[in-house]
Amino acid sequence: MADTPLSSRHKAFVDAYLTNGRNATKAYKTISPNCTDKTANVEGPAYLVKPGIAAYLAEKEAELAETAGITKKSLLDRLQRIAVMCEDIESGAFDPKAAIAAVTQMSKMLGLDAPKVSKVELDDKRQVSDQITKIQNALSETKDSAS
Repeated sequence: MADTPLSSRHKAFVDAYLTNGRNATKAYKTISPNCTDKTANVEGPAYLVKPGIAAYLAEKEAELAETAGITKKSLLDRLQRIAVMCEDIESGAFDPKAAIAAVTQMSKMLGLDAPKVSKVELDDKRQVSDQITKIQNALSETKDSAS
């Protein structure tokens, strides 16, 4: 976690975020009930990227995952078992959509589906232009070969 200790307000934000379905706007409204929806829509997501809050959130998510004994591997194992069970759909005793939705929700609740954010810095406009050109060329080639 960050060197500076988080305030109780920031910790309350993270706790609300983890218990409300991972909705930053609602979490911000929890700690600032008198703010406008517009403010909460801006400040909630902004809180998530503050280094101290992001580190605390990652720490809490790891604790939740460890406590539940759930890892990406265990979720994949479970999905594999569900897929095998779905092969016998004729029996009517199993609802594959509901089972997959449950596993997906568990993954979201534990933050195991959260995208990893990478910051890319380019030194000059020329590099940006070169990267855009490469991407456009690759897309053109893919489109041409598909035709």
